[in-house]
Amino acid sequence: MNGAKLILILCSLLLITGLTSCSAMEYPPDKAIANGDVVYFSETHNLDTFQRFIANVEAEQPDNIRITGYSEEGDALITDLKFDGEVIHLTYDNSRDKHGGKSKGKHKDSCTTITAEQSEEWGYNYIVSDCTNNDPKISYFLLRTENELQTN
Repeated sequence: MNGAKLILILCSLLLITGLTSCSAMEYPPDKAIANGDVVYFSETHNLDTFQRFIANVEAEQPDNIRITGYSEEGDALITDLKFDGEVIHLTYDNSRDKHGGKSKGKHKDSCTTITAEQSEEWGYNYIVSDCTNNDPKISYFLLRTENELQTN
């Protein structure tokens, strides 16, 4: 009888662990790529969409994109950028981050600039800047590329 209880407990733990693992990938990279998101995980996907967005910001043409990155645990970190011709409206959503702490949720800001900063380690970091809130709950980092992007 004790052996049966032990097996039942082990099976329950495995089931719970499996369900937790599945929920960590609520928005997996392959789904984000298929949806047209600019995705950075092990590599960057749909980079042409990001280049188009930067070109449209420079030309003052309205546009919007979604950039999806992933935490070390594989949880989606989503940044929606909507450019109205003058201002970039940013929504940063880390609500899926299981280890995101108390600041999890959707956070908004308005910014005017996307800059490329050469990294000391590797490539170029793209960030939004000149923002109204400069909220510490928001990641203003967008993505990293090996080379600086050409938009013209």
